[in-house]
Amino acid sequence: MSALLNTHTRIQQTLENAQITRQQLADIVADVEQLALHAPCTLAAALLELKQLPQTQRGVCPAATLELLLLAWSIHFRHVSKRYAQLLLSQSLISRMHSVQGEPKFPRSQLIRCARVVADDAWQGKALANSFARLVRYRNIEAGVQVMAESLWYQNQFLESYTDHKIRPLPHKLLHAIRSWPYNDSLFEKVLTALAAQPLLSRNVRDHATLQTEQKRRLSLKESLLLLGPEQSREVILITHFATHLTWPFIPLRAELLARRTTLAFLTKALAEHCQLALPCDADLLSYLWIYDAWFHADLSIQQHWQYQAQQSVPESVSRWQPCTTLMNHQRALKLAEYWQLPAATIPLLKMHVHENNRTLVCARIAHIATAVLHEYALSIPTAWQPRLTALCRAIQLPETQLYALLEQAAQALNIECPYQLLPL
Repeated sequence: MSALLNTHTRIQQTLENAQITRQQLADIVADVEQLALHAPCTLAAALLELKQLPQTQRGVCPAATLELLLLAWSIHFRHVSKRYAQLLLSQSLISRMHSVQGEPKFPRSQLIRCARVVADDAWQGKALANSFARLVRYRNIEAGVQVMAESLWYQNQFLESYTDHKIRPLPHKLLHAIRSWPYNDSLFEKVLTALAAQPLLSRNVRDHATLQTEQKRRLSLKESLLLLGPEQSREVILITHFATHLTWPFIPLRAELLARRTTLAFLTKALAEHCQLALPCDADLLSYLWIYDAWFHADLSIQQHWQYQAQQSVPESVSRWQPCTTLMNHQRALKLAEYWQLPAATIPLLKMHVHENNRTLVCARIAHIATAVLHEYALSIPTAWQPRLTALCRAIQLPETQLYALLEQAAQALNIECPYQLLPL
């Protein structure tokens, strides 16, 4: 536990000096994150170690060290994105510095507020049950309390966290084998073995295939691959991989982005079917690629709340759904598309080229705008967006009445909003 004492000393010295450079702040944050990954370092062990220190070595605010560790444990448990994790730890330390100087500034983050209460109570010898009994009274920090409680419960039950593994794309060889097995019989058994080792992927492939039949029993993995074929099987696997791995890290806007992704996929598919266009890949996979770079965007990855405010700019892409200083370039999504060898027609859709002679791209732009309309304005299109939306609809010969019908269909199917309809009395 010498690493804990070294980190504790640096934190207390920083609080005493009330001054910190950007590099010093980054170093402390990195030390705390590394310390939280060390399995023997739990709340009980850290508290015992700090209590054994002489009074002169405990520092001005020993609970600040516990608070940072509690945050780091919760961050690793919930798989918070790296940028947002660094922001939370930095805000916690700076807020403690102000409190030590008699100028308390309470951060808005639910996790920091919960960590502060638990850390202060633990240092004073109060039981965790009493701390959480006090926290659950406040509904405005309910999500933070749940994450903090789950991370500490998991810490008490197991010696190491399951989040030590790195999230990486699916192996290129597996995707290539899935695509090539019809031309090489020896690859088929290898694909079956590789997918069987990943229960979630194999279950989704089987479910997707079974839904396309009238069978009352779930198809086996082998039957599912033969029914779906190589391309459709690969798309199902990639969609599952996005849902369970690539978009799993927590950012504050995660729930809002995933809800809008579902709507975006629905509208993109509906518009393509109406215009009799063939999408280069599944609409769900395409929508995941559109939102993926938000997890790494300088603004969207750390923004606390979705901003519901009138915008003059038409939201034709994901980065325009929110007022951002820099637009999203889909750099990581483009790399995934190349790595996974997706069709070349996917690239213009990800780059969102301005050419209106590409009807599929026009449908994608309309779907982005319609998604923003449904989630923020029900079925009422803002006046500032109307001219651009009309021009796009004219480019693919889509009557506005048909667009409104698609909006109502999406709202009802996805339970986004209940369209206003007069009831006969």
